[in-house]
Amino acid sequence: RSPSPVASLGSSAEVDDPDQQPSSGSRKRPAYDPSTAPFRDSPLRAFAGSISPHVARTLEIRANYCSDLRAAKQDILRDGLAPALPEILWEDVLANRAVDLDKILTARVAPIISNRTSRQIDGTDVFLTVGAAPPSRKISNRSQWLECWDVYAAAVSYAYPHRTHELKVYERLVGDLFNSLHPSHHDAVIRGDISMRNRLAEERTWSFADEDKLARVHMRDTHSWGSGTLTAHPDDAKPARKQKAPRTDSSGEICNNFNDRICKFDHCRHLHVCRICQRKDHGARDHMDAVRKEAEAGARARIARAAGGGGDAQ
Repeated sequence: RSPSPVASLGSSAEVDDPDQQPSSGSRKRPAYDPSTAPFRDSPLRAFAGSISPHVARTLEIRANYCSDLRAAKQDILRDGLAPALPEILWEDVLANRAVDLDKILTARVAPIISNRTSRQIDGTDVFLTVGAAPPSRKISNRSQWLECWDVYAAAVSYAYPHRTHELKVYERLVGDLFNSLHPSHHDAVIRGDISMRNRLAEERTWSFADEDKLARVHMRDTHSWGSGTLTAHPDDAKPARKQKAPRTDSSGEICNNFNDRICKFDHCRHLHVCRICQRKDHGARDHMDAVRKEAEAGARARIARAAGGGGDAQ
């Protein structure tokens, strides 16, 4: 009789593998020999002893999980006591990778049932969706982020029990960032969270408790004055030219170059307004600075009035 599709796929993968040599007996991959790895002679390994015991424990647990991620995932889900988490994300949690919180939100608010099944192909779990896939959702506010973070943190604490405190430290850090910005700018905090967790996944010696390091990543990648968001332009050092009256044949569309500080037209046919707040005194790249300065001016005025000055702050 004809072989099953799964059996055919497995047989084809074995034949097409150039590293496999046909033999009558069982075929095994060469074992990894750590003694021949050249990175062991790197000068950077002299700093291995400076890793904190907390991070060393994380690396030790991760190494055990990564020796067979599929078996580790099956083991952690076997008794049904693990926290609720989309199955496709468990290997990322066990391997201490950055987890896409949008996938947690999508799974929690999906309006349809997604029939997901997993098949192993060449030792790798491949997830298949039968029928319509749920529409992707993106975190857009603080409450959604907290909801998804709680799900993620519960899963990490279950797999890495010693990390509960560092997860709380990071949640407090992000909460402070949300509190420091107007809700209209909370998307910057959400982007910053992604940048911080991506960097944390790359820097194996960091933990969620490294607030100073993570805050610098957030500032670099999300603030309008951060090095990760600014691009130097030759005209930046030149004095701004006086804005002239708009052309009568205006397109009615907002000028992207003005919002990026690079519009060179005296009579631009597009609108020179901030694409975020529609004000004319700044563009989108300077929006955060303008909001901050306005808030500081308001605070100074309130302090002056409270002190009995009664006048405008100087």
